[in-house]
Amino acid sequence: MAKASYVRLVEYRPPGNYVELHPVYRDAAAFRELIADLAAAVERFRPDVILGVESQGYILAGAAAAALARPFVQIQKWSGRPKLPSHTRRTCDYSKEWKQLGVRKGSLSPGDRCVIVDDWIETGAQIECAMELVARAGGDVVGVVVFHADDGPLARQLEQDGRLIALDRAGD
Repeated sequence: MAKASYVRLVEYRPPGNYVELHPVYRDAAAFRELIADLAAAVERFRPDVILGVESQGYILAGAAAAALARPFVQIQKWSGRPKLPSHTRRTCDYSKEWKQLGVRKGSLSPGDRCVIVDDWIETGAQIECAMELVARAGGDVVGVVVFHADDGPLARQLEQDGRLIALDRAGD
């Protein structure tokens, strides 16, 4: 995917080891361009539902879902027990901390074509966990769309399977 003007605003790997998109959110024109590119990438998979991983994924997936007039479903993170019945799974992510992710029961219908949106794939642990949760909830992950993907095993496998679109790649 061609580099867009919003890429110049992104800060890569500041303390905390993540992609910092907040400067893009503060520039309305750049944010609009980012969402248009994300929505175009998501639309390639013809999803019924768009899911976002907490927290940056909520912003990106929610905006893409609104742009495409598709339902948005949250993939939440909990430190304790979820307050509503949910499909949950624990994973150890890039931060080397254990997190519990969840999708509320009843938020997906059997056979829903699902696209997961997030800001970044480093190790792939959160995306892999999210994919399993979608399957447990009855959905079918037809694609993953992220702003940035490092060159890890899950990103390579998803790309090889035609199920990953990264607006920006490590080494670009």
